[in-house]
Amino acid sequence: MFFDVFLWTHIVASLTAFSLGLWLFFTASQPSRRGFYVALMVLLVVTAVSGVFLNTLFFTPFHALSILTLVNIPLSIRAFAQGRERVARDNLFQNYLGLSVALVGTTYPLRFLGSRLYARVDFTLAQVIFN
Repeated sequence: MFFDVFLWTHIVASLTAFSLGLWLFFTASQPSRRGFYVALMVLLVVTAVSGVFLNTLFFTPFHALSILTLVNIPLSIRAFAQGRERVARDNLFQNYLGLSVALVGTTYPLRFLGSRLYARVDFTLAQVIFN
């Protein structure tokens, strides 16, 4: 039961953070985006915390990314509070790159999401070939 809650929280938060980051970091900068940076920070923290509880059997590089995120977000908040928006934005961009690497890494066939994704593709190809 709890695994499903953490899984869906993690999926929704990470995909939303990825989409918001695409818009924030790869479009023209505007000074009114500070609230969106805060939203990205919240989504990154939710993704990191929920990700820790997904696989408790052993420590993976994805857990290291979660720890890195949980360390960098307070540094970004402090930089925003001190008026160093460029530093805060750079910290958030580093976290965003970590999120992007993790999203690509989850599609690896031996990972949870990758195994479901490729199993579905194989099943569909088998239906096409043998029917």
